[in-house]
Amino acid sequence: MLDLFPGDRLWNRYRVEGVAANGAWLTRLHEPTEADKSPRNFLLLALERQAGLTPLAELLSLAGTAIQLKTSHGQEEQAAAPPRPSPQPMGRRQGLPGAGGHASAFRGLPLLGHVAWVGDPARGGMALVEVPPSTALPELLAATGALAPAAVLPLLAGLAAAGEAFLQAVQVYPSDSPSGQSLLRSLARLLNPGAVVLFADEARLGIRLSLPEPLGPLAPPRWAEFLAPEFYRGESASQSACVFSVARLGAFLMGAVEPCPTLPETAWAALAEWASGKRDPVREFLGHSGAPGIPPELRALLVSCLARTPASRLDALGKLHVALQALAGSPWIAAAARCQGCGFVLPADPAGAACPCCGRPSLVTPHSSLVTPGPSLVTSHSSLATQGMALVAAGVFLSGEQKTPRMLRAFAIDTLPVTEGDYKRFLSGLRRPPRSGGPGSRGPEYDTHPVTRLTWYEANEYAESCGKRLPTVHEWEKAARGVDGRKFPVGNNYRANAPPPRAGGKKGRPAPGTRPVGNCPTGASPYGVLDMAGNVLEWTSTARRAGQRLFRAVKGSCYLDGSPELSRCASVQYLAPESTEPYVGFRCVKDVE
Repeated sequence: MLDLFPGDRLWNRYRVEGVAANGAWLTRLHEPTEADKSPRNFLLLALERQAGLTPLAELLSLAGTAIQLKTSHGQEEQAAAPPRPSPQPMGRRQGLPGAGGHASAFRGLPLLGHVAWVGDPARGGMALVEVPPSTALPELLAATGALAPAAVLPLLAGLAAAGEAFLQAVQVYPSDSPSGQSLLRSLARLLNPGAVVLFADEARLGIRLSLPEPLGPLAPPRWAEFLAPEFYRGESASQSACVFSVARLGAFLMGAVEPCPTLPETAWAALAEWASGKRDPVREFLGHSGAPGIPPELRALLVSCLARTPASRLDALGKLHVALQALAGSPWIAAAARCQGCGFVLPADPAGAACPCCGRPSLVTPHSSLVTPGPSLVTSHSSLATQGMALVAAGVFLSGEQKTPRMLRAFAIDTLPVTEGDYKRFLSGLRRPPRSGGPGSRGPEYDTHPVTRLTWYEANEYAESCGKRLPTVHEWEKAARGVDGRKFPVGNNYRANAPPPRAGGKKGRPAPGTRPVGNCPTGASPYGVLDMAGNVLEWTSTARRAGQRLFRAVKGSCYLDGSPELSRCASVQYLAPESTEPYVGFRCVKDVE
């Protein structure tokens, strides 16, 4: 290894400005070119993986070895690098020392930037990493206060995408191998306010290259309360642990996470409660004074990512990225403005102020130039509400049991099922009496209950008469679960939605039956749609053929069986379209141009 001191020159290119525990800060001896404005580099000595190695050093060591493994296996060297201009390779001809004399070209590693590997990182090699201008997150929040959700959403989406790309770049390590576990553990330890910075060049989050010291003598590290609970239970890590850290980081940026205690004894006591499971991340987030200011759909997504059990979270950073991107068409982000210099989403009134990210005068452009939900989506939202419908914006959502990303166009859906009273008015307009025991035949006391005992053809006829249609199974599912892949409309935890007591049951128990629509507002979906788990099943337009017979899909659960299995948003059943069941109703949708 090199013995470095301030003032030393390296390779006739850099001057040592400062020495850290396992690396040194360098500045260029010559002025950077126009295409390369980074003011300094950090030389990290990537030591062999051993106890006490910092998370960043371990991450760099594993990543560098993985890239060399890929190259030695005959894969393309560019597989791990994005299409970005890079400086010329540096090797022994340029005088760089290293184990074996090998040094690869600078690589653009997601989260870390351009890296030059000198020697084998697994055998004491080094990594020279470029450091663009950046701001530590605590410093940013101290100057600006909590960031608006419109500013945090693209930052989190970019961080999730970069994390997924980084793991793809070093995928030579299986996740269940010791090296794969070390990689995930090191990455999760770096996804916290002490190790993540905001880069000024592109308004993106990335890993800083100098980790801060602990809070004080013998104090726990700052990243301790951003680690997923499974790390403290000694369980194997998965990408869901990184999903947890990114979500908690987003809550921190929006002012919905308390900062770490400053006194060592207080910090240790708080960490002990966190590690023992006495603190619930979801409850803390929802109970924080900053949570109500976060839009419901983003708040629901963060809740699903902060669950204490890995099985209840999104299982991949890529899925989190898709879910965040699906929210980009929401009106609350479409109206935001961006800095023309770096792309940072600016405060509500940026006139005359400098951009918090790049410091340039706030030359703003509407954020809608990047993500345009369409005028009709924004202007029709209030008018849809007066029609008893909710807008489901265009975009990707996580569909089915496997949470597969699926793109849907924008549509509006009834917030409540069609009622008996609605159907009676429909029959009255047609001057058609209800058939005996059919829809619209029950007494006036049932006018606020969902209409039942109707065939698929009758439901479809009603929808067409209103200028609407029946939803597809995927439209129904997205309206119920939102974009975050939750299991139930209210989240990942099952909540029984039993009907109120009614007379007529045996031995004093209530008789099963429908109940008035919308009488359980706490069961609303992320879009505010009610009665999607309980009361009655609902017809959809999706069909399936079995032999010569045609069946139509029904979604939801009903008063006869409100079990967790059928209450899942992904659950689907099929009935003959001529069926007239007392537990099947429907609701309508319409297209939004």
